[in-house]
Amino acid sequence: MYRKYFTFTAWPFERALDPEELYPSTTITEAQARLEHLLELRAIGLVTGEAGSGKTTVCRKLSASLHPGLYRVFYIPLSTGNIMDIYKSIGWELGLPTERNRAAAFRAIRT
Repeated sequence: MYRKYFTFTAWPFERALDPEELYPSTTITEAQARLEHLLELRAIGLVTGEAGSGKTTVCRKLSASLHPGLYRVFYIPLSTGNIMDIYKSIGWELGLPTERNRAAAFRAIRT
């Protein structure tokens, strides 16, 4: 009803926001800079924040800007769990064998 009344061309409160439509607030800009720094370091990072703060959208925006032949991006939505669950998820995404202990899993991911 309000879409027609206000002549919106798209739904204004979509859950999956187009990354290009993300408002470049100070927090969003800082998150983008930190993720780009992780790329330069060839490191693994963790993005945390309040629900609806733009975490996924910032990651999607960065992911869309990367060459698919040079980078492999995957999303691990873990709100609970332990470090071994995270290592197993990363290993699985990279096609690595599942390791039984934390040190072996970490070594497999690092190499």
